Amino acid sequence: MIIAALLIYTMQIGDNVVVVERNIDKIPYSIGGYEGKDIPLEDSVVRVLDPDAYVFRNYLKSNGELITLYIGYYGTKKGGRSTHSPAGCYPGTGWGIINEEIVSVPVIVQGKQRSLRLNMMLVSKVDAMQVVYYWNQTNKDHVLATGIQKNFDRFRNRLLYKRNDGAFIRVSQEINQDISRAKTDIERYIKEIFPLIIQFWPEEMEI
Repeated sequence: MIIAALLIYTMQIGDNVVVVERNIDKIPYSIGGYEGKDIPLEDSVVRVLDPDAYVFRNYLKSNGELITLYIGYYGTKKGGRSTHSPAGCYPGTGWGIINEEIVSVPVIVQGKQRSLRLNMMLVSKVDAMQVVYYWNQTNKDHVLATGIQKNFDRFRNRLLYKRNDGAFIRVSQEINQDISRAKTDIERYIKEIFPLIIQFWPEEMEI
């Protein structure tokens, strides 16, 4: 009965929690030698994705290295999650998944080293090929790669923090030379962007 009561209680949390500061759109355009430029999203796509805030940009280096960043943030009212997954969306738009695995990427946050477990896909379409890294992030700096982690984290955040906001992050690059080089480029970029996502995490409040 206690467990049932807790479940009912947690499902009610968040009805009056709203996003008051989007913040992630303030992530700098100049990051570690990259210069960012926003990519317009059609209104129909925004309606399908339905984020409370988002960033969609190309980040370019002077040597021609190009990385694409997408962040979709979902507040507590929306359950902190996107209903769309790259593992389903890429094949749905004609991309074939060549390889899919979980990789570890070392980052430094506030002077401390961490290892992030992220999803990595290698996808192809006609003559194009991309490396795609993606993950879900909650509580500013909690990184989730698997469905079990997402479900546990959702329950915990509702129970302990009375909130359940989160973001979906995707970092991708077309492969122009070799796969190893693309992975190295992306992981170098993730080391730069991850602390900034934490710094510019949106704010919610109960009304």
